[in-house]
Amino acid sequence: MSLWLPFLLVILLGLSIWLFLQTILSGEDPRLQRASEYLEVQRRADTPGFRRRVLSPLGTALVNVLSRLYPPKTLERLDGYCERAGRPLGLNGKTLAVSKTVSAFLFWMAAGTLIRGKMVLPGTIFAACAGYILPGLWLTSRVKERVTLARAQLADAMDLLVVSVEAGLGLDAALQRVATRFRRPLGELFSKAMAEISLGSSREAAFRGIAEALPFDEIKSFTGSIIQAERLGTSIAAVLRSQASSLRKHRRLRAEEHARKAPVKILFPLVIFIFPSLFVIILGPAMIQIMASLKP
Repeated sequence: MSLWLPFLLVILLGLSIWLFLQTILSGEDPRLQRASEYLEVQRRADTPGFRRRVLSPLGTALVNVLSRLYPPKTLERLDGYCERAGRPLGLNGKTLAVSKTVSAFLFWMAAGTLIRGKMVLPGTIFAACAGYILPGLWLTSRVKERVTLARAQLADAMDLLVVSVEAGLGLDAALQRVATRFRRPLGELFSKAMAEISLGSSREAAFRGIAEALPFDEIKSFTGSIIQAERLGTSIAAVLRSQASSLRKHRRLRAEEHARKAPVKILFPLVIFIFPSLFVIILGPAMIQIMASLKP
């Protein structure tokens, strides 16, 4: 027992020294390790993936080739639609034209695969037309959503403009305040207009761009009144106050219109779903008693 104990202590001491030396010699500074990991992550982030290396160039080449099928005026008109819709998914005139063409081709292929017999030709023609129209319908719905949201924001934005101008701010500073306070689409368009003015564009051109991007009556009236006040030199605060009062009146009238339409909209669900259930509940027991009394 006395011989094994010193031998075991020597082994444990040697193992401890070996582990200590391994830690000192092979260990790295934690800061250096974190720096190397950060550099590795940056290297992987900077390395383009398959989408950037292959898919994006192919998509760009496809857009450039297929967009040549459309005349320039048509591409400009489609680009205007994309601008009014807020350019969802980064769409422009060329990409919208190509998406309509590709959608028509895919629908045509799907219809040719699924339809058999005499209906192949009319079915494929109808499917191609539907595929060509669908991107435009989706973009039109986005335009309507954008106009509805902007119309709801405009009255509050006008009130903020009036308060800011009457508090002593200039029109540009008041518009910048509205742009930072409100989100898309109204705040985005005001920010774009202010950026154009700061780059040297005239205020009239900037406001006309707002009216073209959001084609509804209230914004056209607002931009037209601002342009006219700039030309005639009238008070901006008085014009904005008049526009704010008019917008509040229009908003109240729209609310009353929706309230008057509510009974008509409720009528069809009542007739189709509610009244049959009421008839069953009210007349059901009476019908059961009548049938029971008529039995011999």
